[in-house]
Amino acid sequence: MVKKKKNMTSRIGRRFGSSPQISRQRPPTPDPVPDIPSVASPSPDSCSKMAPKGFEKFLSSLNDDYFNTDTFSDVVIVCEDQEFKVHRVVLACHSKYFETQLNGNWKESIERRIEIQDFDSGIVESMLRYMYSFNYNNTRGHSSMVYDAQVYQIADKYDIPALKEYSKDRFNTAITTGWSMDEFPLAINVVYESTPSEDRGLRDLVVETSLLHLDTLLEQDGFGNILRTSADFSADLIPFLAPNTSIKECSSCSKKIRRGEQLGVRQLYNFN
Repeated sequence: MVKKKKNMTSRIGRRFGSSPQISRQRPPTPDPVPDIPSVASPSPDSCSKMAPKGFEKFLSSLNDDYFNTDTFSDVVIVCEDQEFKVHRVVLACHSKYFETQLNGNWKESIERRIEIQDFDSGIVESMLRYMYSFNYNNTRGHSSMVYDAQVYQIADKYDIPALKEYSKDRFNTAITTGWSMDEFPLAINVVYESTPSEDRGLRDLVVETSLLHLDTLLEQDGFGNILRTSADFSADLIPFLAPNTSIKECSSCSKKIRRGEQLGVRQLYNFN
């Protein structure tokens, strides 16, 4: 049965010893067990949110008392005209890139100073804030979708997997609610300019959102401009639109998608 497409993007052996000997004696009849009310097991979501007692207090202290302070700081990150006093152990826990850079015969390791020149200082601050609090704020007041795409970019460059996934989720929320805004084409441009073609994390999200709202988006000048100027983005859309290509497999979730027309209304279908 054909189901209407709701979400094209996916939401991401044990060894045994020898068999024990089994007794052939009939086990004794157990005493009757009184009925015990069943207790529902916690859901995976609730388990993932459970944390040791005092964890929130620890994070609050880490962020408020140690981020960008002299207290035990042993390395400085410099971006534009700002200096951030941070801790090598925090950087190394989040990033293999920084762990290597600060633990070898490198200039940064010797001088205890890292210079970042290819990102706005606000993006660098968001990266560091996440390392100390597992959260970040848009400190520049820019479009959320554009800002989150830039945070994704810095997380990718400095190999911070948790921040990369977190910024991806925030970006997805931003474009889901803000796809009709003028900033959406700009966000598409940032995504395709700042990520390699094999990194489908944000690319598949903007393609999916564009397909779901294509009729409306085609009426906007900004979206038309991005179709003309971003060859990679257009190339990702075309296989879903070509009349001779009715079925296409999504590169990120392996779902088969059909782009068809019914009574003049373009529709997306999920065949899994």
